[in-house]
Amino acid sequence: MALPLVLAVTFVGFVGVNASRVVLQLYALDLHASPTQVGMLVALYYVCPLLLSWPAGTWGDRYGPRWPLLFSALCGAGGRLIPYFVPTLTALSFAGALGGMAFACFAVVVQNMGGW
Repeated sequence: MALPLVLAVTFVGFVGVNASRVVLQLYALDLHASPTQVGMLVALYYVCPLLLSWPAGTWGDRYGPRWPLLFSALCGAGGRLIPYFVPTLTALSFAGALGGMAFACFAVVVQNMGGW
C-alpha cells in the first residue's frame, strides 16, 4: 500500500477515535453521569488497547491487514452507533470498549503497514 494512503487512513482513524472519546465524555455528562463514571468510560478506551495490542498484532501478522482493519471499522462503527440507539450509561460502556478494540486493531495494523 502506498505510504500517502497509509498516512491518510491513519489520520482519519486517529481523528475518529479522539473525536469519539470526547463525544463519549460529553454524552455521559449529558446523561448525568458522575465524574467517576465518566473516568471509567474513558478508561475503557485505554484498557482495551492495553490488553488487545499484542493479540491484534499477531492477528495482523497472521491474516494480513485487511481483516483486522475491517474488524476495526466494524467495532468503531458499532461503538459510535450503540449510544445513538440506546442512550444509557451501560451502552456508553460498550461503546467505549468497542472504541478501544477498534483503536487497538487499527493502530497496530496501520503501523505495521507503514513499516514503523
